[in-house]
Amino acid sequence: MTHVIGSPALSPTMPGPVPAPPSVFPQPTRGRILVIDDDEWMCQTLRLALVRRGFSVTSATSGVEGLELLGYHPFDVVLTDLEMDGLDGLAVCQLVTERHFGVPVVVLTAFGTAESAALARLAGAYGFLDKPFDLNQLRAVLAEAVAHGRATRSQGPMGH
Repeated sequence: MTHVIGSPALSPTMPGPVPAPPSVFPQPTRGRILVIDDDEWMCQTLRLALVRRGFSVTSATSGVEGLELLGYHPFDVVLTDLEMDGLDGLAVCQLVTERHFGVPVVVLTAFGTAESAALARLAGAYGFLDKPFDLNQLRAVLAEAVAHGRATRSQGPMGH
């Protein structure tokens, strides 16, 4: 049987294209979240909790790794820890804001102060939550950030 590149596969017993298996089709999601935290346990905990709440989640255990992933994959929101070795959450926030138009950053921290919240906002953070956090509050903030980012991206960079 001859196949043309880019055309659907044809079955010799059925006319027309053969449907792809269901796993090929993307599942509906509340948003694609990139979690960046140098604590692997926290990454796993956030991934499990957010997947159960309908989000698609990828995690990175360093700011550098997270930015690398963001360069290759589309995400709706970055959720980053503030205090990390190497590239910290403020630097991640600033770089995401500068390089990835319309991708909101939500900062999590166990060291929340008014000053750290203000610095995160100056770095471009969409949201700031203290650890321990309420999962329902986190879900709500992420849902708002996803909607905000999608709306921003749909309008285009205007002036960026």
